[in-house]
Parts: sequence; structure tokens; C-alpha cells
Amino acid sequence: MSHFLNSRIVSIAKTLFLNYSFYFIYLFVFILVSYGIIYSTGSKFLNELLIYFTSFTLSYFILAKRLKFDFINRLIEKFYHFNNKNERLFNISAYMMAFLVVLFVIFHFWFLGHIPALSSYLSLDYYGIALIRQSIIEHNSTFIKYMSAFVLKGFLPFLLIYFLFKSKPVFILLTLVAVLYSLALMQKAYIVTVLAPLTIYAFLNRKYILTVVLSIIPFIGIYLLVYITNPQLRATEEEIALYLSDKDSTYLNKMYKDMSASGIKKNKSAIESLKTATEGVSERVFVTTGKASSYWLELIPDTFAYAYGCGYNFLAPLLGCDYKEYDYSRKVYDIVYENNAKKGLEGTVTVASFVYDYANFGRIGLIFSGILLSVLFLFIQFLFKENAKHLIALNFLNIWWLSSAYYTTLLLSGGWALLLLLYIFFKPQLNKK
Repeated sequence: MSHFLNSRIVSIAKTLFLNYSFYFIYLFVFILVSYGIIYSTGSKFLNELLIYFTSFTLSYFILAKRLKFDFINRLIEKFYHFNNKNERLFNISAYMMAFLVVLFVIFHFWFLGHIPALSSYLSLDYYGIALIRQSIIEHNSTFIKYMSAFVLKGFLPFLLIYFLFKSKPVFILLTLVAVLYSLALMQKAYIVTVLAPLTIYAFLNRKYILTVVLSIIPFIGIYLLVYITNPQLRATEEEIALYLSDKDSTYLNKMYKDMSASGIKKNKSAIESLKTATEGVSERVFVTTGKASSYWLELIPDTFAYAYGCGYNFLAPLLGCDYKEYDYSRKVYDIVYENNAKKGLEGTVTVASFVYDYANFGRIGLIFSGILLSVLFLFIQFLFKENAKHLIALNFLNIWWLSSAYYTTLLLSGGWALLLLLYIFFKPQLNKK
């Protein structure tokens, strides 16, 4: 009897999670953001959190029974009928897409003139390495910037899942390209972004050895980047000083000496640096995101007025607003990091998706935000229908990023919409392992 009850409970829990997977995944994200806000400000904004959460929860479960998307369903079914008639064409197009992705990666390195991570490894100049990292995005090519983001956040994650069961040689090649390309661009988040969907998909398909390997790679990659970007882990103080003395970098030498005079340790051990990196990641996950959101909540509307739509980059021109005047991510940065701002350093304080709506319309914005997010979630769940593995694998990370980005940013420049389009385009092929 006890065994039957346990099995029944597990079955019900599994069914609930599959039917309402986005809700439960986002619930975890919301709890983390709320923890960071409460950790920073106490119960000061508890009402705002409850208003948003209530709006999201009620609208999600009420609309889940009412929204059918019948018209869109008919269009998609017609497309799938066309797809099944031209299956060979779609299979070939997947291989062509993989080829073009590899070609773009090569072109990107040619455009930059070097491989940034390799150039950094060959340098012992801490500030020179910082300039190398900065140069990766400080160029005028919009095409390169957007395509690089789409490759890392859309094309590669999708193709890795697509070829996992289709072609082992192509899968191995794309995995190597994904790892090397993400590390070469020297952003710790890239290696996680490109491999997370595949890792989740492998786990859901009970490929546990592959899951373990894919889980280890980002940790190795992140620590490798720490090693590359910190010359003091690769050389002694004397070797670094000798390296700088051979360079025409008086300014950089001065900065290095100033760093020494200010008491910053240059010869921290590898263990100390890696420990610092690990602690930094932990703090970012559990505290920093919510803490950043609390900055906005503290300053709006007391310091900055509600934007009333002008705080949305895509909407500001239509309302006749100058978005720069309402770009609170930069304005908040200038206040929170005043010393950096005085030195001319620019930055942003990005926040949870619902905080952007609060910044525009206050508490009404929180209600609107909950409804909008629930509709978006239900629409995506409709697109995937019974394909729970693809649903979770391809969308989990973007739900997570809602802790520090707005929906439109993730959908457009973040590659989320691209992932959804690729899934719709190749769904029949994905279902045939």
C-alpha cells in the first residue's frame, strides 16, 4: 500500500511538472531574485514581490485553461505537412547550417585578427589582457556582434541537440567548435550558454556519462579563463616586470606599479584565485541578481520617475522619447558605482524582467508583467506540446536569464526567438532519432 502511494505521488508530481514545467522552473528563479532583494533591503519591497507573484501565478493557471492558439496551430500543422514531404531538403539544410556556423567562427577570428584567448595567454600584461577582452566587442560591425550572439545562443545550442542522435562526427566537431569559440571570446557565461541546453537534453535522455562530461567542461573552462586572464598565476612578479619593461607601455607599467602600491596582491596562488572565482559565481547566483534589482527599486520613483513606456528601448521612439534619458540600467550604475563613473567607466545594472515593468509603470507594471510573462510561457509550451525534453532543454536557460534581462532582449538579441524558430522548422526531424 505504501509503495503504491509513493508511486502515485511520484506520478502526480511528474505530471504536474511536465504540464506546468515553466511555472516551476521560473518559481525557482523568482525565489532566488526575491532572496537577493530581501537580503539587501529586508521586507521593504515585499508587497511589490507579492503583487507580481500573485499576478503571474493567477494569470498562468487561469489562461492555461483558456488560451488555445488554434489559428497558429493550423498554420504550423500545414508547415509540418510541407516538411514531411521535403524531409531530405530539411536534413540537408541542417548540415548546411552547421557548415555556415563553422565558417562564421573562422571568419570572426579573421575579422578580429587573432584568437583573443590565445593572445591573452601569450601576454603577461594584465591591463593589456583587459584591452584584448574589450576589443572583442569594441568594433563597428553590427553583423559580427549579432551573429556572434546568435551562433552562441541559438545556432550552436540547437545544432548540438539536433546532431546528438543524427551524426556523431558532426556532433563531435560542433562540440569542439562550441567549446573553443566560447572560450576564445573570454566571457565566462558563453561556455555555460552554449552547452547548457545539450547538457540538460543529455540528462533527460539518460545519457549520464555525457551529462557528467558536459557538466565538467564549463567548470574547467571558467577556471581556464581565470588562469589566462591573470598573469600572476602564470609567472612570478619578476617575470611580469621584465615582460613589461620590454614593452612600450609606460602607462601600463605605471598602472601595474599603482596596483602594487595600493596593496593588491599580484602573486595570489592559483588555489586562492580559483576559490575567489567560485565564491564570485556563488554570490552572483544567490545574491547579486536580486541585489541589483533592489538598487532599481530603491531609486525608482524617489530618484528617477516612472518612465511610462519610455524605458523600453523598442517603444521609446514610437512615444517620441529619447531612450538615453530613461536608460535606468546606466543611470543606476552611475549612482551605485559612483567612483567608477567619475573615472569615465561606463557600465549597466541589469535586473529581473519584472523590475523593468515596475520602472515604467510602478505596481500596475508588476501586474502587467505577470500577465505578459504567463502568456509568453503558455505560448512557448504550446509550440512544444508533448515534446517535454526539447521544451525544457531549449528554454531552461532563457527562463533563468529572466533573472537579469527583459523578455524582448532575450527573445531578439538573446537568441531565444531564434531557438524557437529553429525548433519549429526542424521539429519533425528532431522527433526522428
